[in-house]
Amino acid sequence: MDNQSSGALTLKEILLGITDSLNEAQHKLRNMEPYDEYGRPNTMYQIPYLDFNLQVTSEFESTPQQTSTTAPQSPANDDAFPSKSAVYYKPKMMFRPMKPQQKTSQTSSEVVSTISGRFVATMPNEGVPQIVLRCNYQEPVLQNNIYSVPIEVVMENAAGEKLSGMRVEFNFNEDKTTLVNGTALTTTPSFDAQEVLTNGLGIATNTITIDPIDYNSGKVLFFDINAGTILKKISISKL
Repeated sequence: MDNQSSGALTLKEILLGITDSLNEAQHKLRNMEPYDEYGRPNTMYQIPYLDFNLQVTSEFESTPQQTSTTAPQSPANDDAFPSKSAVYYKPKMMFRPMKPQQKTSQTSSEVVSTISGRFVATMPNEGVPQIVLRCNYQEPVLQNNIYSVPIEVVMENAAGEKLSGMRVEFNFNEDKTTLVNGTALTTTPSFDAQEVLTNGLGIATNTITIDPIDYNSGKVLFFDINAGTILKKISISKL
């Protein structure tokens, strides 16, 4: 009998079920219309925390696990030490909601228990101001039969504080470039450095080099610039 038919759940499934319901409720509250049909502001709600108290019946469920062992074989007689297999049962704690006026006998393996806890809402980024990645680049300049594109990345938080020592990665998005243009580039663009650390002013500078054939043909080139999970996408093309 599976968990769905028996109504038994693991503690993980119970907590994840509560979490999904809580997230869904908060999502609906957050997406309420700010004004009603008369233009009056609607009351907006947030869920700061949720206390829960569950009365459940816990029981042990054993699932069979099979292992096989092979004893060393004798060169003279391969059948002297046959292969052996063993089956053992791995216990697993399962829970299901307690029925009203349910009683457990002393000989039963079921135990009625209470699970209590609290889900607490936390601010994104643990309350720290969000990190902002700003990117500025100049028009490509033709030097020594190659186009150079100076690029500057500024890292700061939402409070305007500059972030030094941040690792900024620069990558050419070949898949998107090929998809948009229909054909691959003649030469893959390159950077002076693949990774650059921001200085005391939160600035990381780099240079992109582009083949004149690709740039002058009007192709659109896509690049990804990221610092950890913060991603900025830019595109360069000839106007």
